[in-house]
Amino acid sequence: PCANLIIERGLRRVVVGCEDPNPRVSGRGIALMRAAGIQVDLAPDPAPFRALNRAFFVNQQQNRTYVTLKWAETRDGYMARYSAQGQPEPLAITGPEANAFTHSLRAGHQAIAVGRRTAAIDNPRLNTRLFPGDSPLRVVFDRDLRLPRGLHLLQDGRPTLILNRRRSGEEGPIRYYQPQQWRDLRRLMVELYREQGLCSLMVEGGPFLLQGFLDQGVYDEIHLLRGPQTLGGGLPGPHLPQALQLAMKERLGADAHLVWEGK
Repeated sequence: PCANLIIERGLRRVVVGCEDPNPRVSGRGIALMRAAGIQVDLAPDPAPFRALNRAFFVNQQQNRTYVTLKWAETRDGYMARYSAQGQPEPLAITGPEANAFTHSLRAGHQAIAVGRRTAAIDNPRLNTRLFPGDSPLRVVFDRDLRLPRGLHLLQDGRPTLILNRRRSGEEGPIRYYQPQQWRDLRRLMVELYREQGLCSLMVEGGPFLLQGFLDQGVYDEIHLLRGPQTLGGGLPGPHLPQALQLAMKERLGADAHLVWEGK
C-alpha cells in the first residue's frame, strides 16, 4: 500500500531505511517503485532504522513477543521493605521524572506483565495516567488462580489477561489463558505471539518473575531505575547476568536510569 501511494503521488526519489523483514513482502515495494521509474536508494546503515522497529523485527525474525524488563530499586539494591510480619510492603522508590518515563515506556508496549505476588502486594493499576495514549493490556502470571478478587486489575473494567495452569475463557474484560508452555519462557513468548497476538510485553515485576526472564535470557531490553535512598535490607532486586554490558546511563531527576540490550 505504501509503494502504491508513493507511485500515485508522483515522487521521484525514495530513500529506504531498511528492508521489511517479513519474507512475504520483503523487497516487493522497492521493486514496484523502481519499475515505475522512481529512484530508490537504500540507507548506507540500516541499524538506526531497525532500532526504531525492534519489536517488529523480533516478531518477524524470531516469531515471538518482544520483551522489555523494567524495575526500580534503591541505591543498595532493594525493591521493597519488609513489614513487622516479614511480608514485602509497597515502597515509593523513584521520583516524578522516572515515574513519567515508566509510563511513557508502558505506552510503547502492547502489554504489561506482573507476577501474582506483585499484583497482590502492590495492587497496581498498570496504566499510563502520567503519559498520553492508551493503556496497554495487563498480563498477570497467576499459575494457580490465587489473585484476590478485589484487586484493581480485576475490578476496574479494563482488559486483563491471566496466564494460569487451570483454565481458559473469558469473564467480561478478564481473559484467562492456559498456555502449553510455562517454564520455558522463550517458548511461552512464541506461544503468546502466535496464539494471543502479543507483539511486545513489558515485564515490571516482581523480582522472581524478572529473574526467570533474566536467567533464561529472554529479554530484548532492560531498564533499571535506581533511586537515591538506601534501605539496608528488604526484598532484593533481580541479579543481572555478568556478561551484560551497559548500553546507556542517564539521570531522571534524582534517579539513575540504566539500560542494557539483549542480543
